[in-house]
Amino acid sequence: MSIKWVIKSETGPIRKENQDFAGFVNKKNVVMGILCDGMGGHKNGSVASKVAVKEFIDFFNNSQIETIDAFDSKNIQKWFQEGLEQVTKKMKSLANMDSQYLDMGTTLVISLFFQKEQELYVFNLGDSHAYLYNGFLHQITKDQNIMNYLIDKENLSPEKAKNIHGWDRLVSALGPKKNAIAETYNIHKDSNPKYIILTSDGIHSFIPKILFETILNDNSPIEQKANKLVKNAIELKSNDNLTCLIMEVN
Repeated sequence: MSIKWVIKSETGPIRKENQDFAGFVNKKNVVMGILCDGMGGHKNGSVASKVAVKEFIDFFNNSQIETIDAFDSKNIQKWFQEGLEQVTKKMKSLANMDSQYLDMGTTLVISLFFQKEQELYVFNLGDSHAYLYNGFLHQITKDQNIMNYLIDKENLSPEKAKNIHGWDRLVSALGPKKNAIAETYNIHKDSNPKYIILTSDGIHSFIPKILFETILNDNSPIEQKANKLVKNAIELKSNDNLTCLIMEVN
């Protein structure tokens, strides 16, 4: 089994700087996709997203992830937490050297796929998305924002929660002073993934599900699919940076 992958990232027509960053890495049987959407204004958002991606890829390469049993979810979650601690330590080190980085932050979504076993783990902080496509598009992650917090913890209806001022503000993110509470998702072999997709909200907030599925369902190579996702989101008035990572499972 092999994985083809592509990353497409654009600043977009509104923003002056691209604060998204994404990466892909593999080691023997294990492949990792990672996408971060930086926040915090100035250059801080772009620094946060780049540090998170590069530091987690460095952690992946130096870890023994390929020796962990694909079905040992406890140790895989422990592995992720160790990576998260390494990233946070790096961010705090930067903030200690320069206080302008104290408030920087980023979303983080990671897909960890064991190819032989076809076992997929997804780790999420914030409101970037992970999807699985197997003929139908399935959103794996759930946005860590005030609206979903009120629905889950306060039993508000979605209608009432969305009427709350600042409903889309994040309750969890990655940064020197951020509240980072990651959620883990485990998808098993019988899901038969054809594509695993990571996106920033500049794409998924503007592409309707039916259009997303149509783009993935056509016979074009993944490079064209990524281009179409970005192009269509811009045409649908995306006002943010736009990034997608598509992994094709063969």
